[in-house]
Amino acid sequence: MYEPARASLPLPPMPETRRKPLFLRALVLVAVVTSTLAACGGQGLDGGTRRTFFVRGALAPPAHSNQGPCVYSPDPNAAMLLEGRVDLGVTDTYQVTLLAQSTDPAVSTSITGAHIALKNAGQDVLREFDLVTTGFIGAGGVDALTFVTVVDAPSRDLLLESLPNRTTSATFVADVTLRGHDAAGGPELTSPVFSYPFAACNGCLLDFSRGNDDAAPVQPNCLRPLDPSAVVPCFIGQDETVPCQLCVATRRVCDPAATF
Repeated sequence: MYEPARASLPLPPMPETRRKPLFLRALVLVAVVTSTLAACGGQGLDGGTRRTFFVRGALAPPAHSNQGPCVYSPDPNAAMLLEGRVDLGVTDTYQVTLLAQSTDPAVSTSITGAHIALKNAGQDVLREFDLVTTGFIGAGGVDALTFVTVVDAPSRDLLLESLPNRTTSATFVADVTLRGHDAAGGPELTSPVFSYPFAACNGCLLDFSRGNDDAAPVQPNCLRPLDPSAVVPCFIGQDETVPCQLCVATRRVCDPAATF
């Protein structure tokens, strides 16, 4: 039997009691997302770790004389080292002075340690180690200094194998990750990796130009007393030339007559 098509009737409006809960749920979702972003201070998350600070750079040795100590300042306008130098014939370690800067002015960060991954120029990891260091980044974006040993004694022994004489040098990279905590408590914070290239050598930073005593029976030598006006490096063996008189009594490489 033929039946005429039925007209499509509009659905009745959703009862107010059903529309209201959906609207409230949408408001709650927006509030949760907004609160989460605010809690992160606008920072991205990496494995649950907030990036609230980073390493701005490695400070160059400040201007100094032999009359007083070297004074490093947490000044963002201070001279930075784009590449360091360390003479492993003169020193057993290489300590760099890093300037750490906040990315969240509302958070104070206490720096407690560092992880070092030492690599060759080909980016092969030669050695990794952790160390304790200190520093404090104050709220309001106050920068901080922290001293980090990027070459420890075992690393020195490893790198020296590729530095047979004073004329040989090699480039290495220290990947530094700082660790810390929000001063008000909370989980551990880490900085992004700071890659610091440096040239290592075995005697290349030594200065023999004013050390020779012409009257001594052995030539050449480093027996002339150190000139009182000579500038002593902030850290002997790194980033500045070293008068041979500072180490000739303790380091074989500081004797110009020494053979390798």
